[in-house]
Amino acid sequence: FISYINGAGVRVSEDLNDIFADPALVNEFDASYVILSARDINNKGQIVGCAGIPSVGYESQRAYRYSPSRQDGDVTVPPMLENIGLLDADTGVSSFAIGVNEMGEVVGDTSDAIMGRRGFFYSDTHGMQDIGDLGGSVNTQSINDYSQIVGWDRHPTEGPTAFIYTPETGINPIIQTAPGDPAI
Repeated sequence: FISYINGAGVRVSEDLNDIFADPALVNEFDASYVILSARDINNKGQIVGCAGIPSVGYESQRAYRYSPSRQDGDVTVPPMLENIGLLDADTGVSSFAIGVNEMGEVVGDTSDAIMGRRGFFYSDTHGMQDIGDLGGSVNTQSINDYSQIVGWDRHPTEGPTAFIYTPETGINPIIQTAPGDPAI
């Protein structure tokens, strides 16, 4: 089952559990976790998705970023499976990664016992950050190389609204000014 193909033609599939068998793998998950899904791959071969403990279910799901081994000058950097975590360690329930750009920045969704479903932006510099909302629960869809995130916010009474998020401007609705006009 193929989920995504990057610009170099490398495929990512749902069955990536053989990466756990790599003795060089730097793994931030304990031995009970397995890869549950692979959602996106960039041209560096970084893969994002969701890992979890099948017998526990939804509450164990955590977003991950897998980075293959690479050369950094004379040093070989080992492959790494990173647990991206939760927005709030006290109330967080689960997280899953949806997309990754060429800088390795990750977008995804997380849920917690208080706020419900939230979108997140993850970077090596700033870690996991809440992207905010438009009054409802957030579903992220994609991130580009300008760190722009798109998705939709489902308001309980107003229905879904498409949004764009940037670290500079935050979350903003994508609006259509008149029928037939392009969305802005």
